[in-house]
Amino acid sequence: MMKTLLRITPLALILLASCTPANQSQPVAEDSKQEFASIKDAYIQLSQISGVTEDTIPVIKFGKYEVKVENNVGATNLDREQIKNTGDTMFSILDRVPMEYIVNGATNNLAAGFVYANQLSTDKNEVLIVACSGEAGMYYATYGIANDSTVYALRLCPLSMQGQRFTLTLEDTPDQQIHLINFYE
Repeated sequence: MMKTLLRITPLALILLASCTPANQSQPVAEDSKQEFASIKDAYIQLSQISGVTEDTIPVIKFGKYEVKVENNVGATNLDREQIKNTGDTMFSILDRVPMEYIVNGATNNLAAGFVYANQLSTDKNEVLIVACSGEAGMYYATYGIANDSTVYALRLCPLSMQGQRFTLTLEDTPDQQIHLINFYE
């Protein structure tokens, strides 16, 4: 069911974007049907989307949970054509991440946010957080490392959506929420 959701979602971004043909070149995976060997491989592809730039975020911290960020890229103020191109490319890449790595995520036809995790060793997980908003014209991808309790909390926490805002609530207090769309800006 989630693969269907991922394949339907680009349509929402296309509807938000213009219907004119894309003229930006985007990286195309050599074998678009082969799954990635690691989440980091997916991040590398996501970081090569046209128009994104590197940013430094050392840690994403929420209460007692944290993701130690190794790499982060993003783009803001995307125009309609860039939103379409970025969204199409992003979803074709995410469609190749093995489904067992998805931890949490959703889309509401205005925005999409996903969290992936893969255990590397005891109490060490690679984590990929990806979010985009057609309405806000932004996109980002973050790759980092988290412990088992953080991944477990991300898996079980409620996700709420309101317009272009995604919030993952790991505990009951507002300072322990992750605003998937807003933390990059």
